[in-house]
Amino acid sequence: MTLDSSEITFFPEENNDGPGAEIGNGTFSISEEPGPVVNPNRIVIRSVQPTGRRVRYNSLIESDGPMVQRQMVEEYRDMIPPQYDRRSVLRWSIQLGLVNVRDFDLESK
Repeated sequence: MTLDSSEITFFPEENNDGPGAEIGNGTFSISEEPGPVVNPNRIVIRSVQPTGRRVRYNSLIESDGPMVQRQMVEEYRDMIPPQYDRRSVLRWSIQLGLVNVRDFDLESK
């Protein structure tokens, strides 16, 4: 299944900040500058999609004093299993001077 509004981020093994790109029709491309670091990267794939449901959301507003405003909002759900998202097990060693191409076949469970 190909997801809309997905993104991929490359985190260097020794750092928690890295470049990313949007995924469209199952493909992505990241430019060389400021691209991923050479050597191991932890790959995180995210896709948050609307469920089609509306849920109650309480927000605190300040006007003449604190007041809770209740409203119905679109519900969203993370579509990527945790092993590819927040607890990603995906790794990729980027090679210097090469066109690095990689497919990530994600299993839904």
